[in-house]
Amino acid sequence: MVPLSLLVLLPVSVIGQEFVNSIDTTLPWEIKPDKPIQVIINAETSISIEKINAVKNAIMSENSFTKGDKTFYEGWKGALNKVSERPTKLYIPTKFNIIESDEAGNKIIITLTQSKDKYGNSGFTRSAVEYHRIIGANITIYDVDNLTVEEITIITRHEFGHALGLGHSTDPEDLMHEEIITSYPFISDCHIHAISELYNENTLSQILCGEQTI
Repeated sequence: MVPLSLLVLLPVSVIGQEFVNSIDTTLPWEIKPDKPIQVIINAETSISIEKINAVKNAIMSENSFTKGDKTFYEGWKGALNKVSERPTKLYIPTKFNIIESDEAGNKIIITLTQSKDKYGNSGFTRSAVEYHRIIGANITIYDVDNLTVEEITIITRHEFGHALGLGHSTDPEDLMHEEIITSYPFISDCHIHAISELYNENTLSQILCGEQTI
C-alpha cells in the first residue's frame, strides 16, 4: 500500500512531543446522549458512489475481527459502541446521522475533492473548538480520483479519529500515525483506550498504548 500522508491541526501544546507507543488526545465533544452528530458528505460530481460509500462504511460499520488476542474494528461506530460500555465523565459520541443537507446542530463535514493538497497530504482535519470542547469538524480528502476505495476508507478512519479528538500516534504501525504504512489500518484497542481516557477529560495528553482491554 502506498504511504498516505495526513495532516491535522493540533493544539500547540501537543505538537512536537514524542513518546514511544503513545497516542495524543486533543479535546472531546460535549453532546447530550440523545443528540447525534450530523455527518455531511460533500462530494464533487465525478466521484463515484463506491467511494462515497467507502466514507460511510469507515464511520458506520460495526464489523470487527480478531487477530491473535487483539480486536480490530472496521468502522468507528462499532469501536465507539464498545468503548461506551465503560463509564466516562463525558458522553462518548455513538450516534451519527449521515445527511445530504446542512442542518443545525453538531456536525462533521467531509469534503471529497479531486484537487491536490499543496503540501501533498491525502487528508486534513480542522476542528472548531469552544470552551475547550469540539463543536464541529471539517475533513477534506484530496485527490480522490487517484485513490482506491480501500485508501479512501483508510483515510476516513484516520481523519474521523482526529474529528473525535485523537491526535497522532508515535507508532508507525498504528492507524493514527501521521503517515499510514501499517498493514492493519483499522481501529484498535489502543484507540478505544485513548477515546476512553479523552472522554474522562484526560485532554491534551499522550496516552500509552499497552495491552488495553475493556
